[in-house]
Amino acid sequence: MEQGRVVDRILVAMAALLGAAAVASGAIAAHALTGVPAARLETASRYAMWHALAIFAFAALRPGHRLAPALWLLGCLGFSGGLVANILGAPDIVLRITPTGGGLLILGWVVAAFACARRNGT
Repeated sequence: MEQGRVVDRILVAMAALLGAAAVASGAIAAHALTGVPAARLETASRYAMWHALAIFAFAALRPGHRLAPALWLLGCLGFSGGLVANILGAPDIVLRITPTGGGLLILGWVVAAFACARRNGT
């Protein structure tokens, strides 16, 4: 059981870092960029922040359920990470990972819905 708690703590710590990155990238988008790069970074920031908050809420409401938060973290890496990598100069082909990241974000919400709908909550 202790290993599970360690995983929970790691997921929540990663969500906190995701939230910090979202604030920093939002500030950069608002103050240092214009045009398409600013719009892409703002989108990446918004999605990262919402999912960081979702991970915190889910960890509080459904402790021990790790699949949805893990999918949200991976989805943010793919979606937001792909957008940020492109802004930092990665080739446009990197943007092809963003739909996969978006799919993982959606899948995380579906998994969360099933986890919450189960009668016994497990």
